[in-house]
Amino acid sequence: MDLLAIVYSLFLSMILGSPFLYFLLHREEKQSGRNLIDLKNERRILMENLRDLKTDFETGKFSRDEFEVSSSEIIQQLERIDSELKELEISCPKCNALLKQESKFCPDCGQKLSP
Repeated sequence: MDLLAIVYSLFLSMILGSPFLYFLLHREEKQSGRNLIDLKNERRILMENLRDLKTDFETGKFSRDEFEVSSSEIIQQLERIDSELKELEISCPKCNALLKQESKFCPDCGQKLSP
C-alpha cells in the first residue's frame, strides 16, 4: 500500500508542477515580447520629451546651447532604442509587414520566409 501511495503522490506532484515547469521553460519568449513593448513605450516617452524640449526652446525657456546638449542626449537614447527595436522586429522582405520571430510565411502577402 505504501508503494501505491508513493506512485500516486509522484503522479500528483507531476500534474501540479507541470504548469510551473512550462512557465520556467517559456519565460524567455514572454520576456522578448515584453521587451519589445517596453522599448516602444520608452521610445514614445523620449519622443514626447524631445517635443517638450523643442517647445521650451521655442518659447525661450532654454538657450540654444542648453537645447543642443539636452536634445543630443535624447537623440542618442533614441538611436540606441531604434537599433534594439530593429534587432527585435522582423519584417517581410516583399511587403515590409512586421512579423513574429517564429513566422514561416508573411500573414499579409504569403511570402515564404527563410529560416
